[in-house]
Amino acid sequence: MLNPPAPNTIPPLPTYYTVDEAAEHLKVHKTMLYREIRAGRLIALQIGTKILRIAHQDLMAYIGAQTLTGPSEQSYDAAF
Repeated sequence: MLNPPAPNTIPPLPTYYTVDEAAEHLKVHKTMLYREIRAGRLIALQIGTKILRIAHQDLMAYIGAQTLTGPSEQSYDAAF
């Protein structure tokens, strides 16, 4: 007879967000996230033909990739 694994040894399931939930979290419009998904900059799981879900770790990776460390003087001067 097999012993079931102890409850603390089962890894937790990843958290998934709808595009609306992710957009609300980032305070952006959902259209922007659809563009980022199509461009390949944000990874999303497609379920069927109409359902998209974004894994928590993929959303955090996207945020990390978009984070600026600060403008260099050259890019700041060029902008103005």
